[in-house]
Amino acid sequence: MEYTITTTDKRVWHLVPSLPTPGVPGVLRLDFRCDNRRATLFKPATSRVARLITPSHKRLTIAACTLPGAEVDGRGNLRVGGAA
Repeated sequence: MEYTITTTDKRVWHLVPSLPTPGVPGVLRLDFRCDNRRATLFKPATSRVARLITPSHKRLTIAACTLPGAEVDGRGNLRVGGAA
């Protein structure tokens, strides 16, 4: 299955397949692409909220996603791992 995130500007971002890299437990970092644009879904270890951020540090507002175990909150972020 292809995982996608749709932003409020109607762009559909596709998960970029990559090899897993060792990291900090609890930190989520996934790369997405939309045409020639790039963004990273990032969730710090101390939070259950993930944000989609461009390389220029612009935060994109999420409207929908197909990632399992994640849901869009009222602020355009993703909640992962259940309610806080």
